[in-house]
Amino acid sequence: MRNAIIDILKWPVAFFSLVFAWFATAQLPAQVIALLNQQTVWIPLVIGVLSYFFMWRFWLRTNRTVAWAAVLEHELTHVIASLVTFNGVHRLQADSCGSGHIAVSNNGNWIILAAPYVFPTALLIPGMLLATAHPSWAYYCFFGLALGFHIQSTCAETHFAQTDLKKIGWPAVMLLLPAYHIIFALCVIGVLIGNQNGLLQAWKRAGDTLSWTASSAIHSNRKQVSPSLSTKEPLSHLVEKHRLKGME
Repeated sequence: MRNAIIDILKWPVAFFSLVFAWFATAQLPAQVIALLNQQTVWIPLVIGVLSYFFMWRFWLRTNRTVAWAAVLEHELTHVIASLVTFNGVHRLQADSCGSGHIAVSNNGNWIILAAPYVFPTALLIPGMLLATAHPSWAYYCFFGLALGFHIQSTCAETHFAQTDLKKIGWPAVMLLLPAYHIIFALCVIGVLIGNQNGLLQAWKRAGDTLSWTASSAIHSNRKQVSPSLSTKEPLSHLVEKHRLKGME
């Protein structure tokens, strides 16, 4: 029953995500400028990202341990989504050949399927370290390496032959994935600069837009119904007519 309700909410969530991403995109330039003003953050971050891409190009893409880590990170993201949506996980399998699988109770739902393609699990450890330690150049380089790993693995996993995405349905995927990549980009920048105002403003404006749309639709429906009600004879007139008939 729980997963059935979640599956019903797929399209409402997809459309809200699209609206949210629209306002998140509007907030991105200001957040990027704020990040560029912090040279001690973005310079080591970019060095870390480019270093990972360089190592991937000339060494890591043939490394079986890295291949296994990418598959494990993918499957662990499925597990996180399963637990968040209160579904049990019975088995997890990951190998260095690019194959992985988890067994979920109750057949799962679309959130479990979509999670690895939108949620940056590889950034959880760097994010937690940022909250508990004083950041340094070495830290931001490490964050950049993790970000490079996330970008590369997500790009490699997202393709038209991907079974998870086929199960979700490509129309919904085309709405959800771009929207959530924009939203998480805004979120990650907010974490790095220590300011999530951009994300909060986008959330507020998306909510206000949907509230205004719903209110307008209800108001329009009432205006269509009210003329038909006004043509009816008032109840007091009917009572008066009945009284006069009784006096005749």
